[in-house]
Amino acid sequence: MKRAVTLALVLAALAAGKPAAAGLDPALATQGWRMLATPGVPTLSVEQDGETTIRLRGAAGLAIAYQAMRVPVGPNTCLAWRWRVDSGPPATDLSRTASDRALALWIGFEADGERMTMLQRYLLGMARLMSGRRLVPGFFLVYVHGGTGEEEIWHRAPQTGLLGRTLVLERAGTAEGGWIEHRVPLWGHFRAAFGIAPTGFVTEVVVSADGDDTGAAIDSRISELRFVPCRNPTAQPGR
Repeated sequence: MKRAVTLALVLAALAAGKPAAAGLDPALATQGWRMLATPGVPTLSVEQDGETTIRLRGAAGLAIAYQAMRVPVGPNTCLAWRWRVDSGPPATDLSRTASDRALALWIGFEADGERMTMLQRYLLGMARLMSGRRLVPGFFLVYVHGGTGEEEIWHRAPQTGLLGRTLVLERAGTAEGGWIEHRVPLWGHFRAAFGIAPTGFVTEVVVSADGDDTGAAIDSRISELRFVPCRNPTAQPGR
């Protein structure tokens, strides 16, 4: 995403982006999914593909679909899903502004003014002021299928600024054409990413993909997204 840097892109794309009907499957809209549009960037399609699968596809564009929720998070709360990439961008450094990814899953947590820095509170206030009816989360964990795989664990990507941390699970060009299952410990990952215990609730899930910098064609899916008990809550605090 090359149109802005750090927070500016967060505000423009994730917070200040206007709800868009174009590109979003009506079947997903009836389930509470909404879509954001970024001015000047073509919108990828976001489609329902089977009972539990969301498919993102198109070329040289961007898709951001989100769903509001309120799910309590405790030490034994894991998030499970499976995803698949059939085509996506080449490897780009996700720590830089001009970068693309085949698929990203954003988990938004409620804000906590007492534990956020003054700058974080200010930026969140701006985001919410510009977002209309959308209650922008205070923290994001972002799981990515893309990138070089050499990015730091829980790095601050320009697209997330001070409000989020990003973890590459599959680097670009690997594991394409097949389903991959994941189960991540939200409590442990939040602590590893931000150095504090997570706030009490997940308030939003975002699914996104972008190929506007490289002009790449994207065809990716995410399925069976669900909150489940962790098999081993203390395992893998970093990844």
